Amino acid sequence: MSREDDLQRWEEESTPLSQMRGVLTFDYNNLMVLVQAGVADVAAVLADLRGGHVVAEPTEVQLEASRRPCLVFRLKGHVWSYVFERYQSRSPFGESEAQGLSASLQTKALSYGVSDVADALGYALFEKGELIEQMETDEGFEISSFASQTHALTGDDLGELDVQEWVHQFFKDLDALEPGMRFMPLHARDTAASMSDAFGALVDDLDGWTYVLVD
Repeated sequence: MSREDDLQRWEEESTPLSQMRGVLTFDYNNLMVLVQAGVADVAAVLADLRGGHVVAEPTEVQLEASRRPCLVFRLKGHVWSYVFERYQSRSPFGESEAQGLSASLQTKALSYGVSDVADALGYALFEKGELIEQMETDEGFEISSFASQTHALTGDDLGELDVQEWVHQFFKDLDALEPGMRFMPLHARDTAASMSDAFGALVDDLDGWTYVLVD
C-alpha cells in the first residue's frame, strides 16, 4: 500500500495515532531521534550522555536557561520513544545521540531529519550501537549516499527509487511513526512547559513524557 493510500485511509477511517505507522508529512523541517525503549530509560541515558538532568515538568525559565533542552515522549500504542531537541537549536543533534542511546540501551535507535526547504532528508538506523542503514539525499530528494546491512541496492536501483515511498515503508517496517510534530522555540504559541500547552489535543495520545535539560 502506497503512502498516499495510507494517508487517505487514515483520513477516511479517522485512524488514531496509536494505529498509524509510516510518515505523516515531509512538508516541514525537523530533526528527531527514535529509540526502541521506554521514556524513563531514554531520558536517563540521554541525561548521562549530555551531562544534564531529567525534569518531568520544568518551568519556562528552566527551559529557557537550558543550553540544549530535549523533549522525550512516547505515543500510545507505540514501542518507540521520541527525542526532540528544541526546534531551531544551533547545536548538532542526531546520529551521535542515536548511536549513544542505541549502544547504552542495547536496542534500536534511529536519527531522522527532513527539510521541505531543500526537499532533502537523511536517516541512520543503529542496533546496539552498530550502524545498520544510512541514507542521505541532496535537494529534490536525490540520493547522495546509501549504505545498508539489510538492503542490497545497486546504483540503478537508487536512481529509480522513490525516496518518500521508501522512507514511509522503512518506518512501517520498523513499526514506527514519523508524527509530523516538533518542539518549537519558547516564544512560539504552541510551546510551553506543560504538555497540554505544547501538544494541545495530542496530549491524549501520549504514553509518557519528560524533559532533559543541560545547564
